[in-house]
Amino acid sequence: MDTVKATINVKEGIVELEGPLKFVEKYLNLYYPDASKGQSALSPKCELKTKEEAPKRTRKSNHAPSCLGRIRTLISEDYFKEPRTSTEVMNWLKEQKGAIYDSRPVTAALSNLIKSVMLRRSKEDKEPYKYYNP
Repeated sequence: MDTVKATINVKEGIVELEGPLKFVEKYLNLYYPDASKGQSALSPKCELKTKEEAPKRTRKSNHAPSCLGRIRTLISEDYFKEPRTSTEVMNWLKEQKGAIYDSRPVTAALSNLIKSVMLRRSKEDKEPYKYYNP
């Protein structure tokens, strides 16, 4: 028994049916009553495909790079040749990359990069931490 799929667009209210042919035709006839007058329910307005022919749904990835990803880019661009504070990193991301972050994601990303030994940090007296390339 073939499984078929029908997509019905009733003024953008889109109805999708999937199942055995008789099941799908029953509901197609409700939306397209002309089908009972000898015309096929499969009008140009309606698509009916077997499950194998139906297109696979894919998820689009429209996400911008994360804070961590942007800071990794800064590492590759040798931004951390000189020691930088988290505030300097935030300001650089805002001014040069157009990415606005508050202090939490920036310090979390910097901490993760320290754990993965991509950055190091130092602190002198009451100064804030400074991050640099190892």
